[in-house]
Amino acid sequence: MANETGDSVKDRFAQRFGDENDEKAERVKNEQQEKKAEKAKNVKDSKNEKTVNIKSEWTNHSIYLNDELASSLSHNYKRLDLDLDQDYGLSIKKTRHYYPLIVKLGLERLEELESKEVKERIEELEAK
Repeated sequence: MANETGDSVKDRFAQRFGDENDEKAERVKNEQQEKKAEKAKNVKDSKNEKTVNIKSEWTNHSIYLNDELASSLSHNYKRLDLDLDQDYGLSIKKTRHYYPLIVKLGLERLEELESKEVKERIEELEAK
């Protein structure tokens, strides 16, 4: 009977202090994770970049281009990338920077065109 009482007292102490140690370890672990997250955020902010996974966060649009337009698009990308690298030490990503830039500039230009001019451009594309 003495052993049972001694064992039960040990068990109760182990549970009491074991739980406190577990809670403390959990708090320390959470604090470390928060520090890592804050550090990662600071690194991202210091680079002044938005880290966006464009494949999961942007909308996908597939387009079909004739060979001449596709070739022109590719050549202009290479030229622009080289120019930016030589002038500013920058490299642009085709999907993240170049294609959105082409679309944005194209939309801005389309807003300036009269419907007659748009019709003429469409006819030019169809003739090729």
